[in-house]
Amino acid sequence: MFVDYTYFTGNFKGTLLTENEFNRFGDLACILITTSTMSRVTDSTITIYPAELIYRIKNCACVLSEFLKQEDDVKKKSFASIIDTETSGIVRSKTAGAVSVTYDTSTAISYYLNIGKYKDLINMIIRQYLSPVCIGTIYYNLLSKVIDSSPNCCSCCSF
Repeated sequence: MFVDYTYFTGNFKGTLLTENEFNRFGDLACILITTSTMSRVTDSTITIYPAELIYRIKNCACVLSEFLKQEDDVKKKSFASIIDTETSGIVRSKTAGAVSVTYDTSTAISYYLNIGKYKDLINMIIRQYLSPVCIGTIYYNLLSKVIDSSPNCCSCCSF
């Protein structure tokens, strides 16, 4: 894991996660970043980048960790209410005498099981922090699908 709890609480000023939670969700966040960057960012490669880019990468991992924890909490609470009390969802039918209410929970369940929305939010966070950037005279595009992209500078510089 290329970011630790000390960075999370000290540099990032994170407060939403305990150390155990950060270890769990931080590890997953680092895996997501490594996968999204086609292994350009790993424990062993992060040190080759300039400080500004390392800062972005580590902050991205911290934000992802918090997001993953919050998403996990929402799913646990939502599924517990659907399964335990069956009072979550859209009212499908009501009966006035002896009060009977039937809920359609398929909408609530499908929202939380929608992997596409979940992935879109993760990708949005990753793009926000790891979008292409020119630092000094080197252009860094960690999210490019082209593995052998030239490290030459972009159009913002004189090269």
